[in-house]
Amino acid sequence: MPKHWTRQPWTRAAVISAALCLAAVAAFLDAWADLFSIVKADEEASQAWLAAPVAAWILWSRRKGFARFRPRVTWVGPCMIAVGSAATAAGYQYAIQTLWHGGAVLALAGALVTPLGLRFIQLAWPSLVALVFLIPPPGRLRLSIAIPLQERTAAATHTLLSGLGVDIERTGSVLVYAGEQIAVAEACNGMRMVFALVAVGYAFAFAHPWRPWLRIAVLLSTPFLAIAANVARLIPTVLAYGMYPESVAKPFHDLAGWAMLAAVFVALTGVVAALEWAGLPVRSIPAGAVADARATPPARMKGARHA
Repeated sequence: MPKHWTRQPWTRAAVISAALCLAAVAAFLDAWADLFSIVKADEEASQAWLAAPVAAWILWSRRKGFARFRPRVTWVGPCMIAVGSAATAAGYQYAIQTLWHGGAVLALAGALVTPLGLRFIQLAWPSLVALVFLIPPPGRLRLSIAIPLQERTAAATHTLLSGLGVDIERTGSVLVYAGEQIAVAEACNGMRMVFALVAVGYAFAFAHPWRPWLRIAVLLSTPFLAIAANVARLIPTVLAYGMYPESVAKPFHDLAGWAMLAAVFVALTGVVAALEWAGLPVRSIPAGAVADARATPPARMKGARHA
């Protein structure tokens, strides 16, 4: 089959999808403008910057599956747009910010999939779900997670530094070192690590053909990885605040946060490599590969038939 026979429908569908997405953003421009103003101003919503790269990476990792079918218009897309429009209107009417933003994101997802088809949704659903990371978490949820994390992170950091012989004191979530008071809520808030690491863990889980048990294990482990990574970042951050001026310590804290994301990703890769080395089945076998293997007779059997 000539390549242009398969490329042309995808090119046409991609152009239509891009136009519909622009229309969806324009239709709910107020919601999108408010969403990104929050993301730019509030570091607790910084995981939104990871949403597009995570979705794109997962989509790219599944690109081979798109060659097996042609895009078709699906009714699911308009339904998603309708539900998203209703949610956005309700969120604006009743001042529910998460619903307002979430409806706009859902409408965008509906516009994206409308010309691509139901099969595309079946293959790309992890990328569509990743768009949830665009939505700033509601304040009540943030506080319910942040306050316990601050206490536990401060306690763990105090215990580890004291064990290393560092003269440090703790009052609640405030650590005192070298006469400097470092509030965990300000110097190293666990919320930023939790949602950002959930995004990283989600990308790692769905950008590779892992077995379901491994994906579930990775997703369930992300909150604990966030606490561990936050403590690992907070220990040198506390020392930096006690030994250097804030103009040096604060940039170090910010860079250490991004470094922890990379460190956790490398750690997950290492754990999976160790599991594979131990002989555990961590990768799923594509259904198409299984079908092909069953349909193709062994080479020696082919020779026996021709003999």
